Amino acid sequence: MQTRSFPVLAAEDDPLVDALGVGLDRDAARVLAYLLLRADRDDVSSAAPRVAVRIGTDLGADPARDALATLVERDLVTTTTVDDASPGRPPKRWECAVARDVARTLVYEHHAAALLDRARTVAAALGDDAAVEGTPRDGAGVRESAVALNWRPNGFHAPLFLAAERGLYRDADLAVSFTAARGSGEALEWVRSGRCDVGIAGAATLCRALAADAAVVPVALLYQRTMTVLYTVRSVFDDPFTDLDQLAGRTVAMPSGSETAQLARLLLAQAGVLDAVEIVDSDGEERSALLDGTADVVTGMAADPPELEADGYTVDTVAVADRFPVPGPALVARADRLAADPAIVERFLVGTMHGLAVATGSPADAARAVARRSDSVVDAERRRFEVAREREAAADTARAHGWGWQSVDRWERLLTALRQADAGSGRA
Repeated sequence: MQTRSFPVLAAEDDPLVDALGVGLDRDAARVLAYLLLRADRDDVSSAAPRVAVRIGTDLGADPARDALATLVERDLVTTTTVDDASPGRPPKRWECAVARDVARTLVYEHHAAALLDRARTVAAALGDDAAVEGTPRDGAGVRESAVALNWRPNGFHAPLFLAAERGLYRDADLAVSFTAARGSGEALEWVRSGRCDVGIAGAATLCRALAADAAVVPVALLYQRTMTVLYTVRSVFDDPFTDLDQLAGRTVAMPSGSETAQLARLLLAQAGVLDAVEIVDSDGEERSALLDGTADVVTGMAADPPELEADGYTVDTVAVADRFPVPGPALVARADRLAADPAIVERFLVGTMHGLAVATGSPADAARAVARRSDSVVDAERRRFEVAREREAAADTARAHGWGWQSVDRWERLLTALRQADAGSGRA
């Protein structure tokens, strides 16, 4: 009998898998990481048989086969055969077609192109044909791009700022500037007017703009799921707050007209309790309204409850995305610009993916990049980013397609739900 041994992925290889997984499905990222690392070893052949790939990545037969097919299709992996003098067809082996130092960029460039194709599909489904027409401009040379943030710089924007600070946009031949808008609506207006090439906007605000025929297109999702939550401290209800029916007769504070307010109202309407609660405008002071007793429950972002918990409170949270599949904040562009000049958006996507990979591996550096632009507390911004990434890691869409992927069905469901909520409230 013979014994064969194969190198296998270990915990210390996770950063490489995570970085490649920004632009690949999780199985393909594991296989590509395995083959890249195998190519660095002197004790084994860089060309791996299928059994080695399966054992080395801990994948089943079908996932390994599909991952290899994906990587071969994208010219990242090549197929060879080995004549081992055994009868029958020579066995296949697979090895990387690219060097490790360029693999990540090639993955991101391919994924950026796929995201733009997906954006055109989404735009067509939502009725915006302008995004699929036009003749692309020559994209040669360093280009300039203005980006509208949906609020003041914070941990949720960390990948963008770290990419800019590390020169990762410049590496993609793009010079990026950031401008902080006061909310998603203003960011969308700056994109629509041409003041900015790319903007960040919440899903509900974007859907209302699309319903009003604003010629903007969601290009990619910065995060797969909205981070809007309803939360309270345990002393308000005595029992855990887990059911929206508990809100009947209670006061809910939210910033009027904001993305979080739109989603909170939608959630309350979906649960049939919108008319049973008193809604007050918190004017951005949700935590104060909760702690001083002005409100029983407040809206916020997923990173807000942990901050209260750090202060010693017991906090109960209901996440909007756990009750309704609302997409997270989207990167948006004007439809006609996307059609006529996709290169500038594609380069921004590539740089952002590099920033996301670096930020995920170095969250403290990412938080410091935010703090340098906002004078905020580094630990608080790190917590915001890490909460966002933890939620992203659990998103099936990101694991299956890579960062930023959009679902037409989720956009259509949200549009329908918002129309129904508007009709029920008498809103025009």
